[in-house]
Amino acid sequence: MNVAKSLVMLSVLGLAAACFAQGYSDGPGMALGPAIERQPDKPLSVFRDCRECPEMVVIPLGTFISGFTEKEKLLENNNPNIPPGIQVTISKAFAIGKYELTIAEFRACIDDGVCQFRFGIKDVPTGVMGGMDTNAPPAIVNAIRGEKRGTPFDSLPMTALSVEDIKDYLAWISRKTGRVYRLPTRIEWSYAARAGMDNPYPWGDKPEYNKAFVAGMYDQDRYPLLEGNSIGGHRHNVGLLPPSAWGLHDMIGNVEEVVFDCRYQPQAPAPDIATISTANRNIRICQMGGSDAPVAHGPSIHTIADAPSTSTLSAFQHVGVRILSELSE
Repeated sequence: MNVAKSLVMLSVLGLAAACFAQGYSDGPGMALGPAIERQPDKPLSVFRDCRECPEMVVIPLGTFISGFTEKEKLLENNNPNIPPGIQVTISKAFAIGKYELTIAEFRACIDDGVCQFRFGIKDVPTGVMGGMDTNAPPAIVNAIRGEKRGTPFDSLPMTALSVEDIKDYLAWISRKTGRVYRLPTRIEWSYAARAGMDNPYPWGDKPEYNKAFVAGMYDQDRYPLLEGNSIGGHRHNVGLLPPSAWGLHDMIGNVEEVVFDCRYQPQAPAPDIATISTANRNIRICQMGGSDAPVAHGPSIHTIADAPSTSTLSAFQHVGVRILSELSE
């Protein structure tokens, strides 16, 4: 082997070693895998409807408290302004993403000529929607366009999506698989996040170190941001931290996740997503989880029942999606 080839080989091995050290080797969303058959009658089983599709977890049916549980009320000093939680029965089977939707998974829709990633392009002025900074960093835009395929950027959560981007993706994957894919409702998201418990956090009653990508709550030397991913917030590759009891990652921390509506009471009316567009400035969406919920003392961290942040329908850098698939035929 000549010197030039030796140097190339050492460079490749060094990059691979660096990725492995950070937990990115063959990580979620890095390499799109083979389809995994659905087992809708087997709770907590994992399936993937196609090579390009996200891994989905079958969620058990059951009953839970939608809104604040008694434990969460205690964290809020029994604030009388907090509405009481409501017992809700989940009787319609569904599966939800094991991870937040990744760049590699969304890029498959772009590769098929369906999705566009409208707000990641350089000619969109900053703040064009809702007064927010909608432009993604160049390194992220390049990854979405395919210039960083096979790198750790593939398994970053896909963010800065417009409503039209989300609708395009859901329509594409539904057509591709012949299955119904959509956003979860707030109730469905909260039920999945609780994972059969009444705790404020997916792992227990108190914030714990290295359980969520939230400021001050994880080892930033062990889990550094990727170079070029410095948009503020704490967006990391999916699947690096331990999952919940139901096998779901990053339900708290990492990016916020768009849900279909803001209801915590099932009887409240919901919008029809088919009629929603970026022109509907008066309609607001809910964003659950994430890493930016302020509290009076200690680290900034959401509980599951925290009143979600809301925003007008536009594209934001720190907001991603976790998709749902219906299981009933």
